[in-house]
Amino acid sequence: MAEEGAAASDRSGAHAPRQHSFSQEQLESMLKNYRLRRKLGALDARPADEEAHALRWCRQAWRPHCILPVSEGTAAGGHSSAAEAVDAQRRAAAASAAALVAEMQRKAETGYRELNAERRSAGALEQGLQRQGDSLRAIQEESGRVKKDLEALKREAQERVAENGRLSAELARRRTDRAQGLTQAALLASAVGRLSEGNRPEEELKAMRLQIAALVEENETLEQQLKH
Repeated sequence: MAEEGAAASDRSGAHAPRQHSFSQEQLESMLKNYRLRRKLGALDARPADEEAHALRWCRQAWRPHCILPVSEGTAAGGHSSAAEAVDAQRRAAAASAAALVAEMQRKAETGYRELNAERRSAGALEQGLQRQGDSLRAIQEESGRVKKDLEALKREAQERVAENGRLSAELARRRTDRAQGLTQAALLASAVGRLSEGNRPEEELKAMRLQIAALVEENETLEQQLKH
């Protein structure tokens, strides 16, 4: 009976969590340091069995409530099953986190692509509007130049019309003067004819002829001026 009681006490002591003097924050810090050292390869070489059960006391002390206690008959197998369950939970959580990260990354990449497409579209639209604005300004400048040229042509046409009117009036005046000169030449010729019929002196006839020649020369000069 004493042996059975001792065995029972040993078994119950094996399942009871060990008492320690560390707080939860200290244990978490120690665990983080251990994982960091193991990741960096700064841990001392240990045997395989010692390495496998190095953190058994920590797992026993902070066992999750979802994991049932190990039965008396399967002590060794129970520890491995609990470790496998914890590892499975960790792997599942890691897989879920990885899937969530991948989904968030996919959404971020999609958002960046859409944002870049919108930026490119906005840039192209802005460039098109800028080109249209430049074309509109060029058209306005050309229209202003054309209007100025048109006003200059109108003024030039008005000046030419006025000049043509003045030249027409001058031509009409010269034609009138020429007609009057021709009439005077005809009158002088008639007077000379009458004088020659009346047997006038030769000197008077010569003077009349000189006057007629002068009038004819003046008429020719006027005609040349009118032609030019």
